[in-house]
Amino acid sequence: VLAGLVRGQLKRGVFTNQPLTCDYRAWAADGAAAEPFDGGLWLLRRRGGHDRLTFFLQPGAPVALPGLARPAVTEIPFREKNAAEAADAVARLEAAGFRTVLRRVRRSRPAGPEPGQLPALEQALAQKLAWRYPHQALTRVPTKLAVSQIAKGELAQAHRFASRPAFLQEGGLTGAQKGNALHKFMQFADYRRAAQDVEAELVRMGSQGFLTSQEVASIDPQRLQNFFTGPLAARIFHSPQVWRELRFLAQVGQETLGPYTSLLEEGGETVVQGVADCVFLEDGAAVVVDYKSDRVQHPEQLLDRYRTQLELYRRLLGSTLGVPVKECVLYSFALDREIRF
Repeated sequence: VLAGLVRGQLKRGVFTNQPLTCDYRAWAADGAAAEPFDGGLWLLRRRGGHDRLTFFLQPGAPVALPGLARPAVTEIPFREKNAAEAADAVARLEAAGFRTVLRRVRRSRPAGPEPGQLPALEQALAQKLAWRYPHQALTRVPTKLAVSQIAKGELAQAHRFASRPAFLQEGGLTGAQKGNALHKFMQFADYRRAAQDVEAELVRMGSQGFLTSQEVASIDPQRLQNFFTGPLAARIFHSPQVWRELRFLAQVGQETLGPYTSLLEEGGETVVQGVADCVFLEDGAAVVVDYKSDRVQHPEQLLDRYRTQLELYRRLLGSTLGVPVKECVLYSFALDREIRF
């Protein structure tokens, strides 16, 4: 019934304070009542101690108030484009006995600039767009660097696969993979067992999954035997403390990395990480050992290639261990000898 009465008011020029998408069935269930009159329609809903009136006012028609047993309240919301119709509705309701008690304005969007303000706003916007972060160079400093990156100048390495697919390994290991196999042996081997019988230690590491069968076959036992019977191994065996694959982190700035990179010329710090193949204590100081499988003809080739890496190890490991680094040693399996730095 309510919906039918409302539809009868939907004519051109009718002014209402109610959106047309209401659920009038819910209104009826809530006790709403309708009172039509010659100039439109009233809908009354009980709200606490008063009635809330919704109206449909036809243009120019007189307003006739319904019989009200309680105070009645109505509201006239309108947009700026309907201001004239709203003012007419207010005048007609006041003539019928209503009294305006409250006016309020709500902006649905920010107001535009006042006349004369636009140039100032454009200037302010241009200043904001022209702003640049004063420490732009520091945004290009990596939060962490590896010693190997600094030593090789690879401060933006591309992604590389850690290993080749199995079907590509059928032709044998690459030179880099053979070097990795040798480093794995030096990382996980039992040095004392290896000193007694290198080949037996290779078999053990293969059977226990430390090395694949291809990796075991790629390692020359005689090269290992030369190391374990040499003077460097003897010094390791006599050390009170030995670390293998010693990982370290150090927070450093321009004073440390300045000779190797220009990244920190404008200040700031970064974290440098590294892994030392072997570190042992001797006479209260540290000796850093780095195993190399590079195929070279002369010791100077290795020194030139790894000088930066050894210098960084000497600088950073001393602060990490809390003892001075008295010596850095490259051990070349290709040359069967140690190279001191």
